[in-house]
Amino acid sequence: MRFALVGAGVRGWTTHNRSVPGSPDFLFREAALAIFVDGCFWHGCPACGHVPRTRRQYWGAKIARNRQRDRKVTRRLRALGFRVLRFWEHDLNRLDHCIEQVLMAIEEYPPYLTPNSISKREKQAVARVRRAGVRAPVSAVVSWVRSIGPESALSATLSDIRAIANAF
Repeated sequence: MRFALVGAGVRGWTTHNRSVPGSPDFLFREAALAIFVDGCFWHGCPACGHVPRTRRQYWGAKIARNRQRDRKVTRRLRALGFRVLRFWEHDLNRLDHCIEQVLMAIEEYPPYLTPNSISKREKQAVARVRRAGVRAPVSAVVSWVRSIGPESALSATLSDIRAIANAF
């Protein structure tokens, strides 16, 4: 996840920041966003987590405590005004999807855009353009997405987006 964030040009995060509850794996303080990557075994993933056959009672209780702690940390962070993203370990098999969610979260409501001034599809298109490696200001990316239409930006290949984006 760390390499994917760097590769996508995402900046402004710290890792395992102990100044906030739960020491998030990634903390974007300015965007008030905490990100956790939960191990499927240790946090009891419903899709692929399992309880070992030996010492079932111990492991079942341990995993249940971890999940309870995760819920408590999430509540505490939200009470402090943070948004929380949690990814399962197996979600990292689709890093592009994870990075897109992170980009959408940190750029959800830039100061110059009100929630009603940008549609969900435009947000998705902006995140896709940013994921393509375009380092233009978000306002310029939003203008470009609006000029070609969000559907065009969402259907274009990442290399096409990079080539077109060199114009601005």
